[in-house]
Amino acid sequence: VTASYEGLEANQILISGGNISVVSSDDGMNANGGSSQWGWSTSASDEEMPTLRITGGTIYVNSDGDGLDSNGDLYVEGGTVVVDGPSDSGNGAIDSGSENGGVCEVSGGIVIAVGSSGMAETFDSGSEQCSFLYQCSSYSAGTEITISDADGNVLYQHTAAKSGSCIVFSSPDLVLGETYYITVGSETGEITLSSNSTSSGQSSGQMSQPGQRGQSGQMGGQRGQMGQP
Repeated sequence: VTASYEGLEANQILISGGNISVVSSDDGMNANGGSSQWGWSTSASDEEMPTLRITGGTIYVNSDGDGLDSNGDLYVEGGTVVVDGPSDSGNGAIDSGSENGGVCEVSGGIVIAVGSSGMAETFDSGSEQCSFLYQCSSYSAGTEITISDADGNVLYQHTAAKSGSCIVFSSPDLVLGETYYITVGSETGEITLSSNSTSSGQSSGQMSQPGQRGQSGQMGGQRGQMGQP
């Protein structure tokens, strides 16, 4: 999808494989319920909890609105997911429906979701796989982001398509209690995983765990694999 308003939209979205690339002026992927913004019902199964579930595949989202958005549950269980999310503070690279009782969980795969920090959200601490949210100084399009472990092994490397100030990352390589380093351009810092979902950063904003939105902690790094198709 080279251009769209919302790239993939349905009450229930399941991605289990393939290569998917989405460019959108609003949400990249949106599992919704009830009525659409134009007023009509979006699905015959609107009564179901909206769910966005990714179990495999190589997925790239470049969105001006929310990157991965569910008005209910959001699950990442496998695959490689790269999100160049919004630059404006009114949206987030990840957005789940915690206010509707939804969960936001990661149990497998690699996820890197970058974008603005104003409405930043990360995965639930009850997730099986570790993740972190790191808030840094504002970076511009073309900035290289590198995540590495304490031994200097690169876990992931991504070049931001747009400006932003927040990074969410999850990988099977992350281990509870270990320290990781993030390099964003010339800025470097570190984050120690104190829980399965750790948030850290230099500026204080209002960031969050899935239901909450908003704040963050510290960073350092080297080089690795590019995520952007």
